[in-house]
Amino acid sequence: MKPTRARGALAGVLAAGLALGVSELIAGFFSSAPSLIEGLGNWVIDHVPSQVKEWAISLFGTNDKLVLLLSITVATLLIGALVGLFARSRFWLAVVVFVGFGLVAAFAAVTDPRVTFLGSAVPAGLAVLVGLATLKMLYRVAEPGEEEASD
Repeated sequence: MKPTRARGALAGVLAAGLALGVSELIAGFFSSAPSLIEGLGNWVIDHVPSQVKEWAISLFGTNDKLVLLLSITVATLLIGALVGLFARSRFWLAVVVFVGFGLVAAFAAVTDPRVTFLGSAVPAGLAVLVGLATLKMLYRVAEPGEEEASD
């Protein structure tokens, strides 16, 4: 992988990770705001066929939910890497993916009766904004000469 592509992938991972971190931080400070990762995990648990649920419990025991939450996190970071690779010249792609993830996570979280729409939309929206701003900033920092040449 070329250094520029590696930097793009790393920028995507960092932006996705920071977006997840922001949503988790908000959930930690405000009880009305859900953890978007946990909200998505709960939605998966509620909607997965019972055979899959039983298989996960038999395979992972009491760590089944932890494995699910880690899987969601790792998948998000991997998708962030792909976005970082391809969105440098097509930033609209990053906007579509980050907003899409934010919407999916917010709607998954709001299916919990204890969570309001606003309570899920605020952390999701802030996560999307922070993720996109981070990605844009990391693109500029990684190749300052290239950005200036194209402006």
